[in-house]
Amino acid sequence: MDKGLDIDALWRVLACHSALYGAGRSAANAVSQYRQTLKTIANSGAFLPPLIAKFSDSGVKPRWDIADRALKWEESPDHHLISVDDACYAVLLREIAVPPPVLFVAGSVEFLTHAQIAIVGSRKATKPGCEFVTDIACELAAFGLVIISGLVFGIDACAHRGALKAGVTIAVLGCGIDRIYPSRHQGLALEISSSGAVVSEFPLGAPPRKHHFPQRNRIISGLARGTIVVEAAKRSGSISTAMHAAEQGREVFAVPGSPRNPMSKGCHLLIAQGAKLIECALDVVDECTDLPLAVPSALTRTRTRRRWDRERPKPLKPVAGNRSQWIRSFLTLD
Repeated sequence: MDKGLDIDALWRVLACHSALYGAGRSAANAVSQYRQTLKTIANSGAFLPPLIAKFSDSGVKPRWDIADRALKWEESPDHHLISVDDACYAVLLREIAVPPPVLFVAGSVEFLTHAQIAIVGSRKATKPGCEFVTDIACELAAFGLVIISGLVFGIDACAHRGALKAGVTIAVLGCGIDRIYPSRHQGLALEISSSGAVVSEFPLGAPPRKHHFPQRNRIISGLARGTIVVEAAKRSGSISTAMHAAEQGREVFAVPGSPRNPMSKGCHLLIAQGAKLIECALDVVDECTDLPLAVPSALTRTRTRRRWDRERPKPLKPVAGNRSQWIRSFLTLD
């Protein structure tokens, strides 16, 4: 936390913020009002003072006890409370429609402002999907990009593990930062926080409620330059994250799959709507030409060696009156 920040202001916001999220669906109107308040003050230059003034109309009693616990939690090593007014708050995240007023961060705060790519997908991922994500996350991390995902089973976990092989990753939770979900990923979360960061906007003790995850998805896309979707059904949290990314003006990438695989339907839908089809890390790197990326070692080029070692072939165009020749040349292109 920025030491120049008004501790009393942060304490008050934490108390009201905790009460709103702790009340669950019964406080839906209050939470809606809270989000609307964030939207109206998004361009004011300072968030906390207007929030304190507006919270009194929320109809929810502030949880001063949880606010006290949060400030106590921050006293532990590598624990940070980041206000939306702090200098270390990610600029890209501050630009979204509803930026979280407070972030709980376990690990290194500095990586929140580094160039990030989100990778999301099915919790019931196939073996080829998991292998692909592990490889592409490792390769993108080797380029110096921070990989961000949601820590749950399937694609998310593979993205984190792949990134840890060559660089840094950030996990965004749908519960309080003191309640890792799923519990089987406690060890993975510890490994992530030791070199990167685990992040949550939810107050300490908040359980992983179903409606928390759509809220969490806007943070995943909001922190990232672009979002990669791998193996996603048409109606899924991954598609929700991609929609958030599109609304936030960020790049959306999708990995195609078999038309017979229900987990490919969402990716194909995104591609039809304008998402960039990708097959390897270099397809993503091509969209990050403005970033000072690192040059990965040969060991991390397992899936991109063909395109790394020689110039990418230029796309072929049909020649009038010679369609069959063009098709044959396309099919024989290695």
